[in-house]
Amino acid sequence: MPKGKITFDGLIRLFRVIKQSKADIVQTWMYHADLLGGLLAKFAGCNKIIWGIRGPYSQKRTSLSTKITVKLCALLSYWLPKKIISNSYFAKKAHIRIGYNKKIFNVIDNGYSNITKSDDNNQKVDLIKKFNLKNNNPILAMVARFDPHKDHENMIAALSILSKKNIQFTFLFIGSGMVASNKALSSLIDKYNVNSMVKLMGRHDDIFDVMSLIDIHVLSSAAESFPNVLAEAMLVGTPCVATDVGDVKRIIGETGWIVPAGNPEMLANKIEVAISETQNTINWENRKIECKDRIENLFSIEFMTSSFQNLWVELIYEKKRKFRY
Repeated sequence: MPKGKITFDGLIRLFRVIKQSKADIVQTWMYHADLLGGLLAKFAGCNKIIWGIRGPYSQKRTSLSTKITVKLCALLSYWLPKKIISNSYFAKKAHIRIGYNKKIFNVIDNGYSNITKSDDNNQKVDLIKKFNLKNNNPILAMVARFDPHKDHENMIAALSILSKKNIQFTFLFIGSGMVASNKALSSLIDKYNVNSMVKLMGRHDDIFDVMSLIDIHVLSSAAESFPNVLAEAMLVGTPCVATDVGDVKRIIGETGWIVPAGNPEMLANKIEVAISETQNTINWENRKIECKDRIENLFSIEFMTSSFQNLWVELIYEKKRKFRY
């Protein structure tokens, strides 16, 4: 089906795919798929349905159609799915408050494979030349699509505060919509007069290439569930400054800096602290190691996949266990 559009023909074809698969388990992904995919799976004869809930839920930042879908899912959660999997405790609590069945929720953290950040200084120099950056300035970035949840105005306002203190750095905005042709974004940059310190990089498919440039990653979001980008930055040894939303504290721990959402003054302050620490080579290298170790130890891809596998096995053999006992 086309993005954002439900078609009768698409529903029929999806039903046939599920029916013909004779799947033991059907697992769906996010609200519309939970509702439509779950119902079609049920009608196709599959009784072991797992819903997936990933993101935060915000009344202010959610469309009317999605709000209606969420309410319907909350009602059907007591009948349709056997399990609901969330990738964060924050999302789990938020959806239980909405009315979802709390008895069937499972939290399975996102998992990550080990990746080594390039120590090839020549590669970094080449990238600095490619993107026309100043080699002697700390390079900061926010990797996030242009979306109300990401609160780019909070980030840009914090940059304005730092610019008035004459702190030298380069800031990269990376992600879908982070381009000069985005009028809403460009007007914010003009409003806060930070043109000279920011570069709009747009979307990059190989984000770890770009991460090799970054000294500090900053996330200014107003709402999140489990922001992957923080774990991805930390996995290559990039310390983070982030707002206290979703499961950010669980991800960063003591390896970075956490500030209240929607507070550009405090965000600017912690960015300033982080930039100053980059001058202390020993402390900064230790912090980079702590970042990488934390993700590898707490959020491995192996733990995530084994958690899914254990849940699937539990559902598949559910009837046999009930019969046995």
